[in-house]
Amino acid sequence: MSIDAKAMITGETESMIKLVADKASSRIIGMHHLAAPSPGSASE
Repeated sequence: MSIDAKAMITGETESMIKLVADKASSRIIGMHHLAAPSPGSASE
């Protein structure tokens, strides 16, 4: 997240990406990006 200026300003420069892949075909079938929410983001 070092490319995100807001994350750099608030000091949140780390995140985690989790890939879900099909072992038989080696195709990526899903992805999760985990990061701290920004104070100005809308929540659902």
